[in-house]
Amino acid sequence: MKYVCHAMLSSMLLLALSSGVSAQNDLTKEARSTAFYYLDLLAFRNIESAEGLWVPSAVERANRLGIEYENIIFKPDCNSPAVYCYDQLKEYFVNSLRTQSPLDTDAFLKIKFDIKPHEKRYEYFYYMQLSGEYFWFTFAEDYYAREWSTRKTKFFRVHVHPRMSAHYNDFAANALDRFVETVAERLTISKDRLKILEEQKIDYFLCERQYDIDNMCNTKADNFYNQASDAVFSVNFPDFQIVARPLVNFHLQTLPYATVPFLRDGLAVYLGGSWQRSAPVLLDFGEYLLHNRVVEIDSLLVPSDSVPPFDLTSPASAVLVDYLVQKLGWETFFAQYRELSGSVTDVDKLSALTIKRSLAKYLKDEWRNIIAAINAHADNRDMHGGAIFPGIIKTNKKLLNDSGLVVSRSDDWVQIEYTAPAGSKPDLALFFGKSKELFDKKSSLRDEQYDRDPNLIGYRFSVRVDKNEIGLYDYATNQLVAKYVYDFDPDDNYYDKKKNHITAYFDIRLLDGILPQKDDCLILRGN
Repeated sequence: MKYVCHAMLSSMLLLALSSGVSAQNDLTKEARSTAFYYLDLLAFRNIESAEGLWVPSAVERANRLGIEYENIIFKPDCNSPAVYCYDQLKEYFVNSLRTQSPLDTDAFLKIKFDIKPHEKRYEYFYYMQLSGEYFWFTFAEDYYAREWSTRKTKFFRVHVHPRMSAHYNDFAANALDRFVETVAERLTISKDRLKILEEQKIDYFLCERQYDIDNMCNTKADNFYNQASDAVFSVNFPDFQIVARPLVNFHLQTLPYATVPFLRDGLAVYLGGSWQRSAPVLLDFGEYLLHNRVVEIDSLLVPSDSVPPFDLTSPASAVLVDYLVQKLGWETFFAQYRELSGSVTDVDKLSALTIKRSLAKYLKDEWRNIIAAINAHADNRDMHGGAIFPGIIKTNKKLLNDSGLVVSRSDDWVQIEYTAPAGSKPDLALFFGKSKELFDKKSSLRDEQYDRDPNLIGYRFSVRVDKNEIGLYDYATNQLVAKYVYDFDPDDNYYDKKKNHITAYFDIRLLDGILPQKDDCLILRGN
């Protein structure tokens, strides 16, 4: 009976399509009928036949890491509302394909899925690729990135937009591989499982602009994790935060499709930072936000139009994750993570009260006590390795002494001291760590700060100083690695107004073995 229904519905669909398509060539007609037939198969849960309408390599990519989503009937298509909202939309599939967009090659087609069953509209673009005499479903990146160059690292296939090749460098690639190993160790991913990741690799698409991500991922963002293909997309390289997403799912293996944003995004920022700022820097910033009640814990639990912007809530959410991991340990934390996950519809329906009860159950305390404990955790202002500390530390070797700037070191610390001339601003930028490997490379972070100044090309690190803050930047990995801001943590040991003198120090390990030297530096004053 099921197959009779398939045949009858397919015949009706093909009949409905017959009018208005006379100008289309036979291949286009075939592609559209295949698309309707595919949705027909999904509607009746004939997944084996539906899979047969996909490019085999696309299905293989979707399954290569062994990640599965509960209640998702077909993982290669899990980004489509036809799959992630299957139960709510399946009865409307018959009228769901609206338009077909022309592409710049006859080898691909783009077909729009568009349903508005009630008040909410669901839109998605399907891509089909010509292979032999027929069109087959595939991922959008197979069309848009088909001519991009590819570089392989230990854990990644990096697909580089033609105009972004200068933004890829080996320092960043190695840092991304080390990040995978560090996260694997923290999450206790076994060496055998890590070997699978090394063999199969994560596809990383280095995009030129948001427009590329919008086309390939149906979303407007600087980065995106495609849960269907387990590929990541970003306009930055490396982007540790977005890479953390597939690593978490690889660790969990089988999990619900959606998770409450404060846990999902908070965990990614906790592990990988964001916005070209390291995780420790954002944890310190998140603690400042909670300490000064710029962000309240309750506002993190359920997204709404009244909550603070994402660039404030995600660092604060990372602090909440930090607290939960410290209190619960990873195993219980992920049990909590799963409990606050589900289908997209289920997660959207979660109320703040339900989330509070779940947190209270796992933390074994009342919500008011939990709030007090999290705020106390933030008030403690733990330093996470992303801090630059105000004041003097004992050092035993002077590295640099140049017109009021003194840089010295010990086995553990690097000390920065700067005395500016009386009446002038104590503003300075010290560049060091010049490398031939970076001479033909670009840094979006450096260009943003210095408007593509050619004199700065090749330098990996900079320390930027003024009377209110000091920051350590790594231009190879495009990150603010460490930071001190006087307004966040007022300390008179940082800036002596009478002497126009600044003192601060940071962990020597942040420099990856590269230290400032007299013959390998550039100093800009008044910047």
